[in-house]
Amino acid sequence: KVTSRATDMSFGYHCRLCGLQYGGHDLRTLFAQPTNLMHPDFLRLVVDMARFNRRSRAALANGGVADSLAGLVKRWRLSSYFLRHYLVPLGASLWSAPAERMLEFPAQTYLKFFANHGLLSVTDRPPWETVEGGSHRYLEAFRRGFKGEIVLEGQVEQVDGGRLRVGGQWRDFDHVVLACHADQALRLLAEPTPLQVELLSPWRYSQNSVVLHTDRSVMPPLARVWSSWNYVRDRNSSQQVTVSYWMNRLQGLKTQQDYFVTLNSRQPLREEAVVANFEYWHPQFDLAAAATQARLPELNKHPQLSFCGSYFGYGFHEDAFASGVAVAEKFGCRL
Repeated sequence: KVTSRATDMSFGYHCRLCGLQYGGHDLRTLFAQPTNLMHPDFLRLVVDMARFNRRSRAALANGGVADSLAGLVKRWRLSSYFLRHYLVPLGASLWSAPAERMLEFPAQTYLKFFANHGLLSVTDRPPWETVEGGSHRYLEAFRRGFKGEIVLEGQVEQVDGGRLRVGGQWRDFDHVVLACHADQALRLLAEPTPLQVELLSPWRYSQNSVVLHTDRSVMPPLARVWSSWNYVRDRNSSQQVTVSYWMNRLQGLKTQQDYFVTLNSRQPLREEAVVANFEYWHPQFDLAAAATQARLPELNKHPQLSFCGSYFGYGFHEDAFASGVAVAEKFGCRL
């Protein structure tokens, strides 16, 4: 059994270009920087937050929107300051996307995710939960319950229906499931069909360098602003996202030492503070990619080949899991 625990999904922001800092947990953190109270643009940002939430709820109730995020802000006459210092940073923190890509992000996906997770309301927000001990716990639970053979690092080179080429040799299987990123799946296919090309080729992925460390310098200067996600805006934010997750708050770590996970840190971290380094790839949503999602289940009508992955949903672990469960249920399996 995999257990979960309550978690806090607060958002903190620091702009190194203009000095703006705020936290999204409550009014105290929103105005943790006293000058925010006298900053006309910031006060307009707060007003636009309420307008955005209200108009988003109304739009979803009336069938949704077809704009990009930047296009929606322009059409709704929200301020560029609101887009630059709130909407883009918050989305970039969620989807690990650079600011430039967030401008192209499908507004419908953004609005639906916010609505589903209670982010279009200031007061009536549902509690969030996280897997106790991190994602490796559910992988371990799967391993314990799986009756077949698990081969790691098998170096699959090509897929042709129910056949895999591994280490230069072809092996036959009753059915193959490509549980990976969309671009990886397309590269593996020996002879992709027009449908597979049409639905998989629009998906792009960004590579992000990730560091687990204890260096507090990545966090906003004002400690009151510290949140679960902490976004930093600088001259390079348009090309690459920089966000730090405060693991003590996210995972409820019972330790005096603060631990952080930082994506694409552009400042040198103290060498002795680095615990581990990783590389991850995250799906990048745009209007073309989002347009494929309603038809992705068509990929799984193949008699010997199925697809699943986070790109079937919002790009997160739970979306990958849900799409995998849907494939398993095709074979009468219950997870």
